[in-house]
Amino acid sequence: MSVPRPDSEPERLQVLRRYDILDTGPEDAFDDLARLAAHVCEAPMATVAFVDERRVWAKAGMGFPFREWSRDEAFSSYAINSGGLTVVRDAQDDDRFTSSPLVRGEPHVRFYAGAPLLCAEGVAIGALSVYDTEPRALDPAQAAGLWALTRQVMTQLELRRSIAELKEADADRSRTDRELRDTKQMYQSLVEAVPTVTYIDPVNPEQLSIYVSPQITDLLGCTQEQWLRQMDFWHTHVHPEDEPRVWQEWERCRDSGEPYAVEYRMLHEDGRIVWVSERAVILRNADGEPWLVQGVLMDITERKHVEEELEFAWQRERTSAEHLRALDELKNTLLHAVSHDLRGPITAVTASAQVLDRMGDDLSSDERQELVHGISASARKLNRLVTDLLDFDRLDRGIVEPDRKRTDIGEIVRSVVPDVEDLRGREVELDLDTIEASVDPTGVERIVENLLTNTGRHTPAGTHVWVRLRPEGEGVLLTVEDDGEGVPESARREIFEPFRQGNGSRRGRGLGIGLSLVARFAALHDGWADVVERDGGGACFRVFLANAAPTSTGASGGAKTSDATELNAAR
Repeated sequence: MSVPRPDSEPERLQVLRRYDILDTGPEDAFDDLARLAAHVCEAPMATVAFVDERRVWAKAGMGFPFREWSRDEAFSSYAINSGGLTVVRDAQDDDRFTSSPLVRGEPHVRFYAGAPLLCAEGVAIGALSVYDTEPRALDPAQAAGLWALTRQVMTQLELRRSIAELKEADADRSRTDRELRDTKQMYQSLVEAVPTVTYIDPVNPEQLSIYVSPQITDLLGCTQEQWLRQMDFWHTHVHPEDEPRVWQEWERCRDSGEPYAVEYRMLHEDGRIVWVSERAVILRNADGEPWLVQGVLMDITERKHVEEELEFAWQRERTSAEHLRALDELKNTLLHAVSHDLRGPITAVTASAQVLDRMGDDLSSDERQELVHGISASARKLNRLVTDLLDFDRLDRGIVEPDRKRTDIGEIVRSVVPDVEDLRGREVELDLDTIEASVDPTGVERIVENLLTNTGRHTPAGTHVWVRLRPEGEGVLLTVEDDGEGVPESARREIFEPFRQGNGSRRGRGLGIGLSLVARFAALHDGWADVVERDGGGACFRVFLANAAPTSTGASGGAKTSDATELNAAR
């Protein structure tokens, strides 16, 4: 016989497979329900069966000889289509079943009653059935009992499925836990193998760190426990000068969501400085709020040292290049100045000598004397020029050592003043204490000569010049003052540099190394040279010679009492 299929057969089969009940082993709960159904309906046979695509399969049975049979031969096939209780009083009188092997042969079914097994969606997946070999009927109480037992079968099915799902979920959880453990172990093995510190921190700074790799000990000399348990660990180990900058960058990246990358200094447990490069990303929760920080710390101390060495080398190269450029400029300036300053005296000597050579016999005694005097003056200028250049070269190369002798410094000043031709036309007043000190007489003479020559060249005729000498603490203070225009404050330092000349009326003749020689000869005496404004207007050049062990044997203007150290401080 052919049993019609329900319209929703594909969906019904899908629901049936969801319970995963077919071809499973016996279970007491279903066996008990089959026996109870037979008892309630006073029938010798009962089954709890499920209708598959081509067969009927009995999960449980009592007195029924088969575990499965053809769907086309089954009473249950009609039960799942009826939607209600299916009762067959005598199968031999029902055309649907007269040819069924279950009727014609074992178990010789004559009576059948079956209730469909309906799931929550209302789909029938099988039937709870009772059978008898004699024709009979089913009273209302038995019908109600059969329906009640059907619901119990479905309850057991749902319970069974729930238990299976729980077991599967538990298995999945166990598998997930195992995979998480394996993943965690692999991650930990990985992060502990690389030469960087890996950490996971909460965004909230008031919470303790979650994880830090053991490389933190190599980086900062602390333990993992210190990092994880000390709330303010980072703040106590970041370099105080770098903390504001790094914290500000962290807050900016936290709020903007940008990757965090910064280099800064940290303090090792032994006190040394460690340069680190920190990179981190901010993980956000389901609400998009910052949640965790995952980052790495890398030791870049060696790289920083290399960068510092490279920077130092670059600075040294740049300084060398600037020095070479300065030397080149110095060479050009020197050649220009020398050629300019030598030309005048040489021209004067040459001209005077030619006149004497050609017209010597025709010249009067006074005329010859004047020419000889001019030649002598020009020769002295040449000598002073060459001497300045030689002194500058020897001082610049550092090969000059002061030859200290007990010397009357005032006498040196008195002997030099008359020989300074550039002072002609100036009113020079000497105010000199008689001071004997251990100095280099030649160096002091060069200081006085260049100071006076500088004053004469840069002041107009009629200028009043004062030269004073006083003991000053542990040394001697020599001053040359004038009531001329003075030296602008902006130029007071640079005029002691080589080849520098004053501005305005103080821009004069010469190589521009005179005051540089003054400063360098003063330095040989552990002293200094500077220029300040003179009280009443004009310039006041001061030279202090320290460690000269001065002895004042007389004074024409009284000794000053200020200490050399105080004067140095005032400068």
